[in-house]
Amino acid sequence: MQTNMDGEMYEPLTDEKSEGDVHAAPGHTSRYNYGTRKCRDSLWSLVFLACFAFCVVGGLYGFVNRNPNYYKYDKDYVNDIKHCPLKGERSLLEEDDEVGILIVRSWWLVFGGIAGSFFMGLAYLTLFRKYAHFMVSLTVNFQIALPAVVGVGLLFSGAALPALGMLLVACLFAVVFYLFRTQLDLCTKLLAVTSTALKDNPGMILFVVLLKLALLLISIPLLVLLAVSFQNGALVHNPAIAKFKGSECLDSNGAELTCCIFENDSWVLPYVALSAFVLLWTLKLGFEIRLFTITGCVSQWYFAPYGDMQATKGSLVCSFRQAVGPQFGSLCLGSLVLTVVQVIQQLAEQVKNGNSGNFISYLISSFASCVMEIVKFFTRFATVRLAITGESFYTAAHEAYDMLTRNLMSAYSVWWIPPMVLRMAAFVTSALWGILCFFISWGVLAPEKEGMSAAAIVGIVSFISSMVVLAFFITIMINIVEVVYFCYAMDKDACAVTHPEIHEVYMLIPQKNEGAAVEQPGGNVSYGVPQAF
Repeated sequence: MQTNMDGEMYEPLTDEKSEGDVHAAPGHTSRYNYGTRKCRDSLWSLVFLACFAFCVVGGLYGFVNRNPNYYKYDKDYVNDIKHCPLKGERSLLEEDDEVGILIVRSWWLVFGGIAGSFFMGLAYLTLFRKYAHFMVSLTVNFQIALPAVVGVGLLFSGAALPALGMLLVACLFAVVFYLFRTQLDLCTKLLAVTSTALKDNPGMILFVVLLKLALLLISIPLLVLLAVSFQNGALVHNPAIAKFKGSECLDSNGAELTCCIFENDSWVLPYVALSAFVLLWTLKLGFEIRLFTITGCVSQWYFAPYGDMQATKGSLVCSFRQAVGPQFGSLCLGSLVLTVVQVIQQLAEQVKNGNSGNFISYLISSFASCVMEIVKFFTRFATVRLAITGESFYTAAHEAYDMLTRNLMSAYSVWWIPPMVLRMAAFVTSALWGILCFFISWGVLAPEKEGMSAAAIVGIVSFISSMVVLAFFITIMINIVEVVYFCYAMDKDACAVTHPEIHEVYMLIPQKNEGAAVEQPGGNVSYGVPQAF
């Protein structure tokens, strides 16, 4: 028997898994719930499906009843009170656009740059798995060298003051990274652990790619229906018109206005607001399913008997079935929380930007943004918890909060430094790829008049596509860091050590109210449960 965070006794799971081909080793104690899971928070799945269906039906109604003349209302047409003859649409690519034509002719270079970005992503993961220390050192040195090089360049160009500022920034970075050298070394170990988990579960990458494609296929039709809904309405006289001057329409101050405006039907704006919210909710739900499935896969890998590769067979499929099955309602609720948080953060940002001179508004919006970040943080770990235990969202959120307050680690060691290192390494990798694509394209297009401009566009597109691909891999790695930490924290609460090599890494990180290490009669080490405040 073991004690959970509320002081209740429970029996560790030792029975075999009941879903798919995944099964626990006989007699092996695991904190992952391998049993048949009950449907949780089902009401929220019904709410989500009802909202989604309503948006689809409303969009189809808008598509059928849209104004067929919507695209005929060009600027000249609406500026003439008599509705002058319609003009043809302007082509997006003019005949004299030499750079654009050259890009179209050189489509294979653009496609090669984009396709190569995926190989850069795989190389990025391989480098962090095999040479984590080198990648961290490269990232740190680049952040110091970049402002230093810019500063030297400005100095030689005669801009002494900006050069001094950039050199001071380089010195500041050097000092900060020197002071944080221990944490950077720990970051190297954390990323090595993450890469090992990803190497042992290679199917996660393909799963996340397919999930993103599915999200795209679901979101694009909803986005199209949302856009088409704006075509429901009719041209009406501009109510702001006060007088006329020839064929021009003027307001009361004599300023020129458009004579006609397109007025949407009364149902359009409420529908658009709801559809935008549901679209954001759908995207957040996709992210929650991704986190849930990754958590299930990684946690089964973590709690599996050491060296037993068969224990995690089928874990990815099993976790995905649970995500879209019994725990779909919990994920709908979690994604709804994240959606509301996103909306509040956007409103707070608008208030902050729109009231730059109002200190009270700035203070309130900043406080709201801070609170929402905390809510996002705990919502993410509630999802991790329910993926492991099969609890409802509310129970998982409470248990996750309790666990994090007992075992929360140094924020900069786990939550700030790894993402910073990964993102900067992604920027460096993408920049090198973009530069390489630029020179290759320039070599091919050099005889052309606008060859350099076209090559620059290819390089920029390659850089952006590489950043997008690497951001995708970074998200997976950050999720794994958080999941492995949470499994480690569950080990500590259960006074157990599942992966000694992982515990050795996390034990080096400063922690809040850490329990004492206790040596057992057999020589094994476990943790005393710390007191919660």
